[in-house]
Amino acid sequence: MRIRTFFLITGYFFFAGFYVCAQEQTPKVRAYNHFLEIGLGLNYHATRDEATSPLIYRGYQPSFHLQYFFSNRKSVGIIDENFSVGYLKNRNYSSKDNNKAMSFNNELSFSALYNIRNYEKSTMFLGGEFLTMTNIRQNEKFNNANINYEVALSVAPSAMFEYRTSWKAGKLNLGFVSLNKRDRNFKMQYIVSIPVFTAMARPGYVTINDFVDENSMVVSSENVNYVTFNNLFLIKNRFNFYYVLHNNNMLKFNYNFSYYNYYKNLNPVKGIHSAFYVSIVFRFTNN
Repeated sequence: MRIRTFFLITGYFFFAGFYVCAQEQTPKVRAYNHFLEIGLGLNYHATRDEATSPLIYRGYQPSFHLQYFFSNRKSVGIIDENFSVGYLKNRNYSSKDNNKAMSFNNELSFSALYNIRNYEKSTMFLGGEFLTMTNIRQNEKFNNANINYEVALSVAPSAMFEYRTSWKAGKLNLGFVSLNKRDRNFKMQYIVSIPVFTAMARPGYVTINDFVDENSMVVSSENVNYVTFNNLFLIKNRFNFYYVLHNNNMLKFNYNFSYYNYYKNLNPVKGIHSAFYVSIVFRFTNN
Protein backbone atom coordinates (compact mmCIF):
# COMPACT_ATOMS: atom_id res chain seq x y z
CA MET A 1 0.00 0.00 0.00
CA ARG A 2 2.78 2.40 0.93
CA ILE A 3 4.68 1.64 -2.27
CA ARG A 4 1.58 2.23 -4.39
CA THR A 5 0.85 5.50 -2.56
CA PHE A 6 4.47 6.63 -3.13
CA PHE A 7 4.24 5.98 -6.89
CA LEU A 8 0.88 7.73 -7.13
CA ILE A 9 2.19 10.86 -5.40
CA THR A 10 5.41 10.83 -7.46
CA GLY A 11 3.45 10.42 -10.68
CA TYR A 12 1.10 13.24 -9.76
CA PHE A 13 3.96 15.73 -9.19
CA PHE A 14 5.76 14.56 -12.36
CA PHE A 15 2.75 15.10 -14.64
CA ALA A 16 1.79 18.32 -12.89
CA GLY A 17 5.29 19.70 -13.39
CA PHE A 18 5.30 18.59 -17.03
CA TYR A 19 1.95 20.31 -17.61
CA VAL A 20 3.17 23.59 -16.07
CA CYS A 21 6.32 23.54 -18.21
CA ALA A 22 4.30 22.80 -21.32
CA GLN A 23 2.03 25.77 -20.58
CA GLU A 24 4.98 28.15 -20.10
CA GLN A 25 5.29 30.55 -23.03
CA THR A 26 8.53 31.01 -24.90
CA PRO A 27 10.37 34.20 -23.93
CA LYS A 28 9.40 37.19 -26.01
CA VAL A 29 11.91 39.37 -27.75
CA ARG A 30 12.79 42.29 -25.52
CA ALA A 31 11.09 45.60 -26.36
CA TYR A 32 12.98 48.22 -28.30
CA ASN A 33 15.23 50.78 -26.64
CA HIS A 34 15.02 54.24 -28.20
CA PHE A 35 17.89 56.71 -28.52
CA LEU A 36 18.37 60.28 -29.78
CA GLU A 37 21.85 61.45 -30.72
CA ILE A 38 22.99 65.06 -31.22
CA GLY A 39 26.52 65.98 -32.21
CA LEU A 40 28.84 68.56 -33.72
CA GLY A 41 31.89 67.96 -35.83
CA LEU A 42 34.17 68.90 -38.70
CA ASN A 43 33.85 67.65 -42.27
CA TYR A 44 36.64 67.64 -44.85
CA HIS A 45 35.13 67.70 -48.33
CA ALA A 46 37.08 67.41 -51.57
CA THR A 47 35.55 67.21 -55.03
CA ARG A 48 36.50 67.40 -58.70
CA ASP A 49 33.67 68.26 -61.06
CA GLU A 50 35.05 68.09 -64.56
CA ALA A 51 31.98 69.86 -65.96
CA THR A 52 33.25 73.08 -64.38
CA SER A 53 36.96 72.60 -63.65
CA PRO A 54 39.68 69.94 -63.76
CA LEU A 55 40.92 71.23 -60.40
CA ILE A 56 40.12 69.70 -57.04
CA TYR A 57 38.15 71.95 -54.68
CA ARG A 58 38.60 71.14 -51.02
CA GLY A 59 38.00 72.59 -47.59
CA TYR A 60 36.94 72.05 -43.97
CA GLN A 61 33.34 72.63 -42.97
CA PRO A 62 31.55 72.74 -39.59
CA SER A 63 29.04 69.92 -39.47
CA PHE A 64 25.90 68.99 -37.54
CA HIS A 65 24.94 65.41 -36.74
CA LEU A 66 21.50 64.11 -35.71
CA GLN A 67 20.51 60.47 -35.32
CA TYR A 68 17.54 58.52 -33.99
CA PHE A 69 17.82 54.77 -33.55
CA PHE A 70 16.00 51.95 -31.82
CA SER A 71 17.29 48.47 -31.06
CA ASN A 72 16.78 45.19 -29.27
CA ARG A 73 18.76 41.96 -29.35
CA LYS A 74 17.30 41.04 -32.76
CA SER A 75 17.35 44.20 -34.87
CA VAL A 76 18.43 47.83 -35.17
CA GLY A 77 16.73 50.72 -37.00
CA ILE A 78 18.65 53.95 -37.71
CA ILE A 79 17.71 57.37 -39.10
CA ASP A 80 20.92 59.36 -39.62
CA GLU A 81 21.36 62.99 -40.72
CA ASN A 82 24.62 64.88 -41.38
CA PHE A 83 24.74 68.46 -42.65
CA SER A 84 27.77 70.66 -43.33
CA VAL A 85 28.41 74.01 -45.00
CA GLY A 86 31.58 75.92 -45.82
CA TYR A 87 33.93 77.18 -48.51
CA LEU A 88 35.97 75.02 -50.91
CA LYS A 89 39.13 76.34 -52.53
CA ASN A 90 41.49 74.99 -55.19
CA ARG A 91 45.26 75.14 -55.31
CA ASN A 92 45.15 78.29 -57.48
CA TYR A 93 42.92 80.18 -55.08
CA SER A 94 43.42 83.93 -55.11
CA SER A 95 41.47 86.46 -53.12
CA LYS A 96 41.61 88.79 -56.12
CA ASP A 97 39.41 86.67 -58.38
CA ASN A 98 37.42 85.07 -55.53
CA ASN A 99 37.97 81.58 -56.95
CA LYS A 100 36.20 79.66 -54.21
CA ALA A 101 32.91 77.82 -53.92
CA MET A 102 30.32 77.83 -51.17
CA SER A 103 29.45 74.18 -50.51
CA PHE A 104 26.29 72.73 -48.92
CA ASN A 105 26.36 69.01 -48.13
CA ASN A 106 23.69 66.76 -46.69
CA GLU A 107 23.61 63.00 -46.09
CA LEU A 108 20.39 61.34 -44.88
CA SER A 109 20.00 57.58 -44.48
CA PHE A 110 17.41 55.06 -43.24
CA SER A 111 18.82 51.68 -42.15
CA ALA A 112 17.35 48.37 -40.99
CA LEU A 113 19.80 45.76 -39.66
CA TYR A 114 19.13 42.26 -38.33
CA ASN A 115 21.17 40.13 -35.96
CA ILE A 116 22.64 37.13 -37.82
CA ARG A 117 25.38 35.97 -35.44
CA ASN A 118 25.99 36.41 -31.71
CA TYR A 119 29.26 35.92 -29.88
CA GLU A 120 30.16 36.52 -26.25
CA LYS A 121 31.21 40.14 -26.80
CA SER A 122 30.32 40.85 -30.40
CA THR A 123 27.40 40.75 -32.83
CA MET A 124 27.08 40.69 -36.62
CA PHE A 125 24.20 42.49 -38.37
CA LEU A 126 23.08 42.45 -42.00
CA GLY A 127 20.39 44.55 -43.65
CA GLY A 128 19.64 47.32 -46.08
CA GLU A 129 19.83 51.07 -46.31
CA PHE A 130 18.13 53.83 -48.26
CA LEU A 131 20.47 56.81 -48.42
CA THR A 132 20.52 60.25 -50.00
CA MET A 133 23.56 62.38 -50.77
CA THR A 134 23.17 66.04 -51.73
CA ASN A 135 26.15 68.23 -52.65
CA ILE A 136 25.53 71.78 -53.91
CA ARG A 137 28.32 74.19 -54.83
CA GLN A 138 28.05 77.86 -55.73
CA ASN A 139 31.01 79.52 -57.43
CA GLU A 140 30.52 83.22 -58.20
CA LYS A 141 33.34 83.11 -60.75
CA PHE A 142 31.01 81.42 -63.25
CA ASN A 143 28.36 83.99 -64.04
CA ASN A 144 26.11 81.95 -66.33
CA ALA A 145 26.09 78.71 -64.32
CA ASN A 146 27.47 79.36 -60.86
CA ILE A 147 25.59 76.53 -59.16
CA ASN A 148 26.52 72.88 -59.58
CA TYR A 149 25.18 69.84 -57.80
CA GLU A 150 24.92 66.08 -57.50
CA VAL A 151 21.94 64.49 -55.80
CA ALA A 152 21.95 60.71 -55.32
CA LEU A 153 19.10 58.53 -54.02
CA SER A 154 20.45 55.04 -53.43
CA VAL A 155 19.43 51.58 -52.22
CA ALA A 156 22.29 49.67 -50.62
CA PRO A 157 22.98 46.45 -48.70
CA SER A 158 24.49 47.24 -45.31
CA ALA A 159 26.43 45.41 -42.60
CA MET A 160 27.42 46.24 -39.03
CA PHE A 161 29.93 44.64 -36.65
CA GLU A 162 29.56 45.50 -32.96
CA TYR A 163 32.03 44.77 -30.17
CA ARG A 164 31.35 45.32 -26.46
CA THR A 165 33.89 45.49 -23.68
CA SER A 166 34.32 46.89 -20.18
CA TRP A 167 37.03 48.04 -17.83
CA LYS A 168 36.90 46.50 -14.37
CA ALA A 169 37.52 49.27 -11.91
CA GLY A 170 38.14 47.14 -8.80
CA LYS A 171 38.24 48.69 -5.34
CA LEU A 172 39.63 51.89 -3.87
CA ASN A 173 41.31 51.14 -0.54
CA LEU A 174 41.50 54.15 1.79
CA GLY A 175 42.88 52.22 4.73
CA PHE A 176 39.93 52.52 7.05
CA VAL A 177 37.36 51.92 4.34
CA SER A 178 37.25 50.17 0.94
CA LEU A 179 35.07 51.55 -1.85
CA ASN A 180 33.91 49.72 -4.97
CA LYS A 181 34.61 51.83 -8.06
CA ARG A 182 32.19 51.66 -10.95
CA ASP A 183 33.05 49.64 -14.02
CA ARG A 184 33.36 51.42 -17.36
CA ASN A 185 31.44 50.00 -20.34
CA PHE A 186 32.35 50.62 -23.98
CA LYS A 187 30.90 49.70 -27.35
CA MET A 188 32.48 49.89 -30.80
CA GLN A 189 30.77 49.62 -34.19
CA TYR A 190 31.76 49.52 -37.83
CA ILE A 191 29.01 50.05 -40.43
CA VAL A 192 29.48 49.87 -44.21
CA SER A 193 27.05 50.25 -47.11
CA ILE A 194 27.61 50.11 -50.88
CA PRO A 195 24.69 51.12 -53.16
CA VAL A 196 23.58 48.74 -55.89
CA PHE A 197 21.01 51.06 -57.50
CA THR A 198 21.00 54.86 -57.62
CA ALA A 199 18.95 57.69 -59.13
CA MET A 200 21.54 60.39 -59.84
CA ALA A 201 20.69 64.01 -60.67
CA ARG A 202 23.28 66.26 -62.31
CA PRO A 203 23.08 69.57 -64.22
CA GLY A 204 22.17 69.41 -67.87
CA TYR A 205 25.42 70.91 -69.14
CA VAL A 206 28.46 68.70 -69.73
CA THR A 207 31.19 71.16 -70.70
CA ILE A 208 32.03 74.80 -70.15
CA ASN A 209 30.56 75.54 -73.60
CA ASP A 210 27.08 74.73 -72.27
CA PHE A 211 27.14 77.32 -69.48
CA VAL A 212 25.10 79.77 -71.58
CA ASP A 213 22.13 77.37 -71.51
CA GLU A 214 19.63 78.95 -69.10
CA ASN A 215 17.81 75.63 -68.69
CA SER A 216 20.91 73.70 -67.64
CA MET A 217 20.06 74.00 -63.93
CA VAL A 218 16.51 72.72 -64.28
CA VAL A 219 16.18 69.34 -62.53
CA SER A 220 14.07 67.54 -65.10
CA SER A 221 13.82 63.88 -66.07
CA GLU A 222 16.56 64.50 -68.63
CA ASN A 223 18.96 65.40 -65.81
CA VAL A 224 18.31 62.19 -63.83
CA ASN A 225 20.03 58.91 -64.62
CA TYR A 226 19.32 55.50 -63.06
CA VAL A 227 22.62 53.75 -62.60
CA THR A 228 24.32 50.80 -60.91
CA PHE A 229 27.99 49.89 -60.49
CA ASN A 230 28.63 50.57 -64.17
CA ASN A 231 28.31 54.35 -63.68
CA LEU A 232 28.58 55.04 -59.94
CA PHE A 233 30.76 53.71 -57.15
CA LEU A 234 29.75 54.92 -53.70
CA ILE A 235 30.90 53.53 -50.37
CA LYS A 236 29.95 54.83 -46.93
CA ASN A 237 31.93 53.84 -43.80
CA ARG A 238 31.07 54.69 -40.20
CA PHE A 239 33.26 54.01 -37.15
CA ASN A 240 31.47 54.53 -33.81
CA PHE A 241 32.91 54.46 -30.29
CA TYR A 242 30.49 54.65 -27.34
CA TYR A 243 31.26 55.32 -23.71
CA VAL A 244 28.22 54.17 -21.72
CA LEU A 245 27.38 56.51 -18.85
CA HIS A 246 25.90 55.25 -15.60
CA ASN A 247 22.56 56.98 -16.26
CA ASN A 248 22.21 54.87 -19.47
CA ASN A 249 23.06 57.80 -21.73
CA MET A 250 26.22 57.61 -23.85
CA LEU A 251 29.09 59.74 -25.05
CA LYS A 252 29.90 58.94 -28.68
CA PHE A 253 32.87 59.61 -30.97
CA ASN A 254 32.30 58.74 -34.61
CA TYR A 255 34.23 59.03 -37.84
CA ASN A 256 32.44 58.89 -41.20
CA PHE A 257 34.17 58.40 -44.53
CA SER A 258 32.37 58.42 -47.89
CA TYR A 259 33.80 58.17 -51.39
CA TYR A 260 31.83 58.60 -54.61
CA ASN A 261 32.81 58.43 -58.27
CA TYR A 262 30.16 59.12 -60.91
CA TYR A 263 31.32 58.67 -64.50
CA LYS A 264 28.18 58.78 -66.65
CA ASN A 265 28.83 60.06 -70.19
CA LEU A 266 30.67 63.41 -70.27
CA ASN A 267 29.46 64.69 -66.89
CA PRO A 268 31.73 62.98 -64.32
CA VAL A 269 32.27 64.00 -60.71
CA LYS A 270 34.10 62.43 -57.77
CA GLY A 271 34.69 63.36 -54.18
CA ILE A 272 35.12 62.38 -50.55
CA HIS A 273 33.58 63.30 -47.21
CA SER A 274 35.72 62.72 -44.12
CA ALA A 275 33.93 63.82 -40.94
CA PHE A 276 34.59 63.50 -37.20
CA TYR A 277 31.80 64.06 -34.65
CA VAL A 278 31.42 64.22 -30.88
CA SER A 279 27.88 63.41 -29.78
CA ILE A 280 25.67 62.92 -26.75
CA VAL A 281 23.27 59.96 -26.95
CA PHE A 282 20.08 60.20 -24.89
CA ARG A 283 18.31 56.96 -23.99
CA PHE A 284 14.53 57.16 -23.55
CA THR A 285 13.81 53.63 -22.35
CA ASN A 286 15.30 51.31 -19.77
CA ASN A 287 14.59 47.78 -21.00
